Amino acid sequence: TRPPVTPETNPPTPSPTKPPTPSPTRPPVTPKTDPPTTPPPTSCKPPYTIEQRIEMLKERYRNACDTEPNDDLRKLAFDYVLELSEEDCPPDDPMDLQRYVMALYYYSTNGDNWDDKGNYLDQNLDECDWLGLTCDVTIDGERKITQITHDENNLTGTLPPELGCLPELVVFQADDNKLTGPVPDTLTNNLKLERVDLDNNLLTGTIPQQIGKLQNLIIWDTDDNLMTGSIPDSIFSIGTLQALDINSNKLTGSLSPSFSRLKNLKVLQCDDNLFTGVVPPSMRLLSNLNQFILFNNDIEGTMPSGVCDLRNGSLKILDADCAGNPPEIVCNCCTQCKSETRKRKEDSILQNSYSVD
Repeated sequence: TRPPVTPETNPPTPSPTKPPTPSPTRPPVTPKTDPPTTPPPTSCKPPYTIEQRIEMLKERYRNACDTEPNDDLRKLAFDYVLELSEEDCPPDDPMDLQRYVMALYYYSTNGDNWDDKGNYLDQNLDECDWLGLTCDVTIDGERKITQITHDENNLTGTLPPELGCLPELVVFQADDNKLTGPVPDTLTNNLKLERVDLDNNLLTGTIPQQIGKLQNLIIWDTDDNLMTGSIPDSIFSIGTLQALDINSNKLTGSLSPSFSRLKNLKVLQCDDNLFTGVVPPSMRLLSNLNQFILFNNDIEGTMPSGVCDLRNGSLKILDADCAGNPPEIVCNCCTQCKSETRKRKEDSILQNSYSVD
């Protein structure tokens, strides 16, 4: 017998060992700090004084509406809207700008002498609820003035240029008052305007040269005033215009052939002015024209046959200086012929100023 064979065994192979890999180290992180900022505009605490905060608000009004809150009536309006406590700060976009504008409108038109002041300037009410003002809510949820209506209310004085800072204004109506001065050129900044109705006042100056900016305008009514100058060329770009009522002023120049561009024009009242020249033949293209009144001017010649042809369609009223011997204008199709009888508004004012009750 053989002795039992003991199986050969190899010594255990040691597991490979590696020196521990040190964990990467990063430099210490310094917390990021923003550069110091000025306090937010809603926190106007010292070192700002009340006087400084007031000046900040005035500057924002100047920037927002090209106004000067330190001037006479504007100071009254600014003082009216000023509500600053010791913790308050003027907002970046002053929400009460339209309140300031409408307070200024009141003072500029001698509101204390209005026949009916109603609740105007009531401090407890939003300006949207004042007499004669209408507001709509914008997509931003703000109430913005869309209509001003103050007919026959003894408004005197002048219209402030700041009325051009009402971007949602659609209707401005102040007929039958005693307003003086010009229609502010800035009114044409209110691009949503559809109706301007200021007839029977004492307005002077010209039709705003930039009236063509009002591409939504439907009615321009400034008849029975003391306005001068010619019809601005820019008006002929307003395709929405339906009524141009400018009679009984002191307007000059001629009737432009460009009137034919106003395809939606229905009413053209330019009588009792100082217009010269002839009726442009191109006016035959105004197929929607319903009233064309031009008597008491210095317009001569013959009414174009194309304009007479409109009498078979929409044109129902056509009045001219076709009476007299000889007539100023020959018109065989006019609905009414008159002879020139000048009676200017300033003449009647002069007579009335010497009248005895």
